[in-house]
Amino acid sequence: MAAIVTPNDPYQDHAAIRGLMRRKRDEWQKGREPFVRAAYRNLLFYRGLQWIRWDRAINRFRPARLTKGTPTPMTNIFASTLDAVASVFARIEPRLLFAPGSETDPEDRAAADVASRVMEVIEDEVEVRSVRQMLAAWVALTGGAWLETGYDPDPEHGTRQLLASVCQAPGCGHVQAPGAPACEDCGTPGPTNAMQTVPIGRMYLDVVSLFEMYFDASVTDWTKQREYRREKSVSLDESKRRWPALAETLQPSTAGSTAGGPGGVLEAGAGTGGRGQFLRGRGRELRLAGRAGDPRDREAGGHR
Repeated sequence: MAAIVTPNDPYQDHAAIRGLMRRKRDEWQKGREPFVRAAYRNLLFYRGLQWIRWDRAINRFRPARLTKGTPTPMTNIFASTLDAVASVFARIEPRLLFAPGSETDPEDRAAADVASRVMEVIEDEVEVRSVRQMLAAWVALTGGAWLETGYDPDPEHGTRQLLASVCQAPGCGHVQAPGAPACEDCGTPGPTNAMQTVPIGRMYLDVVSLFEMYFDASVTDWTKQREYRREKSVSLDESKRRWPALAETLQPSTAGSTAGGPGGVLEAGAGTGGRGQFLRGRGRELRLAGRAGDPRDREAGGHR
C-alpha cells in the first residue's frame, strides 16, 4: 500500500518522534525504580532465588554474602501462596452487557444483539480466557498489570487485493476508496485507480507488565494519567522483518543496557558464590521486561 504522506504530517518527523520518546523515558525513569525493584524481587523469590540482597553500591540484587558452610534451606512458601492468590484473581470474569437505548425501538434492540454477538467473536479471536490467566499471574506477582488492545496489521495474518484510488500529487500519495473525482487529502483531481495489497490483520489483547511501562509515578490514580510509554522488546530478526526500511540501522539491546535497573541481578551475581545458579539465564534478562506471557514460566530473568 502506498504511504499516506502529507506536507505537514507530524508522523513523518522521525527525529522529533525519537526525541520525544527518549525525553519521556528519561523523565519517567525517575521514581520508577522502587516499583520495578520490588516486582523483580517477587519474581526471583517465586523462582526460588531467595538468598539475595539489594546492593545499593551497584544498584543490583546480588547473592547474600554468607560465611562458608552456612546452610541455605528454602521451602518456597512464597510461590505456593502467590499461586493461590493468582487463582482467586483468575476466577474474576467481568462481562460486557449491551442494552438497547430504547426498549421499543427495534433498531436499538438489533444493535444491542449484534454488539453482544460481536463481543463473543472478539473474545475468541484475542483468546481472552488465556490472557486472563496471564493477567492474574502478573497482578499477583507485581501488584498490577495492564491490558492493551489493538489491531495487528502484520502480513503474517494474510493479505488481500483491493481496488483503491491513489493520489499522484508529489508528496501526497493518499489512498482512498475509488470513485471520488479528487484527492480527499490535498484536493488534486484525477487520482489513479490501482489494485493494492492490504493486510487482513488481526485483533490482539496483550498483557503488559510493570517492566514494560513508563509513566508519571507521581500520579497515583491511573484514571488521571494522560500519557505513558510501553517499551516492548522483540527479536532482531522479527524487527527487521516488520520494519525493512530500518533494517540496516537496528541494533540489538544487550545486558549492559539495563544499567541502573534490577534486571542485572544475573550479571551482578556472576563473581559470587552463587555463580552456577545465577548464570543460567545470563544475557536474557531483557526479555523479562519485554515479552508478554505468564511470569511463572520465567527462570531467573529469562525464559526456560
